[in-house]
Amino acid sequence: MSPRTRLISISVAIILVIGVLVLSFGPSPSEGLSKLAAAKPAAKPAPAPAHTFNPPNEAPTAHGAPTSHHIPEADRRWLIVTPMAAKSVQRRMIVRNTWQRFYHDDTPFVSKFVFARIPDIWKAAIRAENETYGDIIELPHLEESAHVANTIKTVEFFGYIRKTQPDRWDFVTKLDDDSFLDARVFWKTYLQPALAAGKTKEMTWGRTLHLEGHDWKYAGGQFYTFTNDLVKRVAELFAKNRIDDLDEDALPSRLMHEGGVNWNQTDLPSAIAFDYNGEDLQDPKQACPWAKPSADLTKWAHSVGPDSLNPHKMKTDEDYLKVVACWDEAGYIRKRPAKS
Repeated sequence: MSPRTRLISISVAIILVIGVLVLSFGPSPSEGLSKLAAAKPAAKPAPAPAHTFNPPNEAPTAHGAPTSHHIPEADRRWLIVTPMAAKSVQRRMIVRNTWQRFYHDDTPFVSKFVFARIPDIWKAAIRAENETYGDIIELPHLEESAHVANTIKTVEFFGYIRKTQPDRWDFVTKLDDDSFLDARVFWKTYLQPALAAGKTKEMTWGRTLHLEGHDWKYAGGQFYTFTNDLVKRVAELFAKNRIDDLDEDALPSRLMHEGGVNWNQTDLPSAIAFDYNGEDLQDPKQACPWAKPSADLTKWAHSVGPDSLNPHKMKTDEDYLKVVACWDEAGYIRKRPAKS
């Protein structure tokens, strides 16, 4: 199957699933929502424990099929969470049908989407979606706002892990919804060797950033991974010091720094983790936006290269699917095509 054909197939699948979600509420979506509201009156919002429709260790896989027999559920010790707004249905379908589908069967992760409190108008739709995929976690005590998403949503999720599954995971990853992840390569290159060497404490992985005026570093929010001990420690520290005036990616490191926690940050260089810009292309007509051989892949932003693992900032669905075309049907990055 060619990259272009595969993109068309994914797009058609997305449209069909969204149609099914809409039709599943009966002839009148507004009537279905009204019945749901009548059956379950909305309670006054108040702080409450986070909950999941299906606990991560019991849920179906991200693409709705039983867990692969090759990797028992108990051996899936890597949790990947993508914070997202309830209304971003199409982006969730793209994510489910790209990297999550590519790597699920041979890479020991569980993938989840994390929401703040779901607006009433979306509750019926999200319930139907989750009955199919079982991969949604709601934090009902948080309002859905840009401020919450950009500051405390991730550390609040860490609190959920600490309360509900404190020893379930070895590694917890936060991934932006505009990031692609070659989960297989990241696992084999970074997490699997760490696990084999017993380095499952006080470790973080990500694109290393520094906050001006501070002497500590942090992992950029497009994609970062913490060992589970740090997830729980950050949650404990946040419970005592509820800072909400710092970007969500810098906040965990600030809490750890001020709390006297030691940790080791493994940097992901720009050839691996980068902002995608679609520039310096080898051939603008190709389905995959390959950077030309002379492109500087050490820059903060560039196109896809042979070491790409985590392209970021694909804001439009079209850009996301263009980038996906650089990986084949088995999830392996393609070889740079020869010049025509």
